[in-house]
Amino acid sequence: MAVTVLLADDREMIRRSIRRMLEDESRIHVVAEAESFHFAVERARSHRPQVVVMDLNMPFRNHVTARDVKSQLASLVPRLFAISFAIDADSKLLAEACGARLLLDKTLLPDQLVPAILGSAASA
Repeated sequence: MAVTVLLADDREMIRRSIRRMLEDESRIHVVAEAESFHFAVERARSHRPQVVVMDLNMPFRNHVTARDVKSQLASLVPRLFAISFAIDADSKLLAEACGARLLLDKTLLPDQLVPAILGSAASA
């Protein structure tokens, strides 16, 4: 059975690139995409994905707090992975405050995302 994934990033090009990357792996199925935090919550409720891959900065562009992310999104899904171009101490703290299990560098997603998703499913 495939691991179900919701992609949440405010940039369509990023979502499309990640979707293409994940579609090459038969053990992963992208069930929905979201261009905002609010749509991510809505689609997580309706699709019940096992993993949400979310741009770390997307919610905060719309004045959503880390507490909101943790209570509204991270509480709905077994695994929340944050992705960002900036991986520093502040980003790591923010990802942790959001309830993310992992923070991945967007530039390294081709090498890291599929193993992270499959590894998290195996350890669940």
